[in-house]
Amino acid sequence: AAEGVLRRLLVDACHSLGLEVVAEGVEDATQATTVASLGIDRAQGWHFGRPEPASSATAHLADAAAVDLPRRRRRVGDTTDEF
Repeated sequence: AAEGVLRRLLVDACHSLGLEVVAEGVEDATQATTVASLGIDRAQGWHFGRPEPASSATAHLADAAAVDLPRRRRRVGDTTDEF
């Protein structure tokens, strides 16, 4: 429980400083849901795209280097986080 509070405090501190927060290494839908519930702005990882050869990756870099996550701020009493 304390770990989740620290994560949220870190994300909120970054946002209050005008910074964008990016989560790296998101490998499955559960992690993507957790990342979105924390209010993190962008995410990247195997859940969004697998590694590929440089020859074919160039076209994707401009389009999908990171995934925008929907902004969802938790409210007091929220018990679900869906993504």
